[in-house]
Amino acid sequence: MTVTRTEILTGLNSSRNYVLALVEVLPEGGERVRYLRDPFSGKSPRLHFAETSTSFDWRRLWEAAGDPS
Repeated sequence: MTVTRTEILTGLNSSRNYVLALVEVLPEGGERVRYLRDPFSGKSPRLHFAETSTSFDWRRLWEAAGDPS
């Protein structure tokens, strides 16, 4: 999963109000949604000044996320 530099910086600057919504599209149709609140807390991803996005492991993000509330 790719997250843009702007999304990461916004998440770091507004951590209490930032929610990353993950949507899994199911092969049989439909989708499942999970929310990851404050996704960049703790270990801030290091961004090189020329980087425009960073890739994250989808499964790890999905497992850390919770059901919508």
